[in-house]
Amino acid sequence: MSATDWEARGVPHFVAGRIVNYGQKAGGFKAKAQVQRIYGLPDSVYQRLAPFMQLPTELPGRPDYAAARGGAPARADAPNRFPRKPARLQPFDLNQADTTQLQQIRGIGRGRAKWIVQRRNELGGYVDEAQLADVFVLRDAPDLVDSLRKYTFVAPGFVPQTVNINAATFDELWPQPYIGKPLARLIVAFRKQHGPYKTPEDLRQIKILKEESFIKLRPYVRCE
Repeated sequence: MSATDWEARGVPHFVAGRIVNYGQKAGGFKAKAQVQRIYGLPDSVYQRLAPFMQLPTELPGRPDYAAARGGAPARADAPNRFPRKPARLQPFDLNQADTTQLQQIRGIGRGRAKWIVQRRNELGGYVDEAQLADVFVLRDAPDLVDSLRKYTFVAPGFVPQTVNINAATFDELWPQPYIGKPLARLIVAFRKQHGPYKTPEDLRQIKILKEESFIKLRPYVRCE
């Protein structure tokens, strides 16, 4: 379906585009779980649409680690595209994992593992496994993102590092990946012109900050 078709079914505009892009990169959706894991898709919308998707719930031969949180033998018939990894791997905390742990996942080598950790440090921690799709070396590798999401989790109640938008300077704001230099300048300028922000939602008044970007940024900012 096109993005317009998804929107007509109640999917937010920015999520509809993400669904279409993911489907194109993955060669089409093969399971409902792939749709459910799209970053930003409200669970209520997914639950309403799922009964009409003519797809299996999970990918064939791939156990639901998100639910079971247990290991499973590797598929004997899986293509040997990447070096062999441990046959049984317990899901681990994405915000605690080091590069060695990440490399236990098939397809994740030293280079990709370093990028994942670097992105985590820049963000101040992952709040959702779906953010892995934004890691530079994973943007065109939806299958690897799926594997990572199967074997990692964000601990319930995890709180990322945040920046105080009422006190942070330009140089303290812009390194946050969801801010950058143009938005950092405007955050500071808006604050100087209108006074302190009352809530992080006041950032929505900055015109260049799109709703999709605000939703990503929201967990990482605070007002004091």
